[in-house]
Amino acid sequence: MCHCGTIIVCCILFAIAIAVAVYYGVIHVDESASDVIKDTGSKIKDSIKDGFKKLSDK
Repeated sequence: MCHCGTIIVCCILFAIAIAVAVYYGVIHVDESASDVIKDTGSKIKDSIKDGFKKLSDK
């Protein structure tokens, strides 16, 4: 059975792995991708805040 903490840790490790791959050039990212990455990060941050708000409302 999956626990919420396990899923969060897996997502964080996956994000770190992607960031390291981009940093070392394993994954090629062009210059315009930074805006997309910032927008995606903002959406992820907002969805996490909404998720915590829903959990605290229960």
